[in-house]
Amino acid sequence: MRNPKGYDLDYVAALIHRAETDEGLTMPMNAGIRGRYPVLGMNMCIVIAALGKADRGNRTVHQGHESYQLVYSDRNLYVYLDNNVVTSFQD
Repeated sequence: MRNPKGYDLDYVAALIHRAETDEGLTMPMNAGIRGRYPVLGMNMCIVIAALGKADRGNRTVHQGHESYQLVYSDRNLYVYLDNNVVTSFQD
């Protein structure tokens, strides 16, 4: 998946289109994309559309479960996903 550093508007438009057509984008999630902040329930595609590429990421895999921690250093923000869904974030 092409994922440039920063906030490439064409790339974000493609992610938003994918989220709207395939991934159940809700109004609060759409507001998160426009305001560039995380919303509980977002998936990885929508998080990248909202926040851009993370500076660092950690993945933990258990049997039948996968967790991610995405780190946005410049914003002092940590986003946590369980099975591809945002369950919490820390700023």
